[in-house]
Amino acid sequence: MVTRFGPLDVRNGLLKLGDDDGHHAVLTPQALIYRPVGQEESSIEWDDLDAATVRFSHTRIRWPGLLTTLGVGALASLAGDWGIGSDPENGELTLTLRDGQVVTVPVTCHHIGGYWIRSVEATSALLTRLVGSPESRELVANPERLITVLTGKH
Repeated sequence: MVTRFGPLDVRNGLLKLGDDDGHHAVLTPQALIYRPVGQEESSIEWDDLDAATVRFSHTRIRWPGLLTTLGVGALASLAGDWGIGSDPENGELTLTLRDGQVVTVPVTCHHIGGYWIRSVEATSALLTRLVGSPESRELVANPERLITVLTGKH
């Protein structure tokens, strides 16, 4: 079972930022592990970061993936082309290291149409908290519970 809230999801007991089949990051209590497609992963400990921010297309619509999929399906059936809008655009993860270096990497979205703005804001706030508050890093040790808290379903 996959538990998802916007760009965050839980797979195999790990909290992931972005689509597991594309460029994504794994958030652990110790580090942020970036996994680009077809390249070697890199790990950055939270204590080595000054900031971590995300940028994703977003909307005020609560379930943009569902609505976009239905809309694209309707257009595709009319046009006879199921490839319409089938590639979600990438978001960005920007990491500012303590030495001043800034690294921006792509993060693959789960679907076209962007994410609900509140899920993007919650993801951004979570990253800020993980960077600035070492005692908060244990939150990602229980990713299912964390997603439940972020969605407000607790």
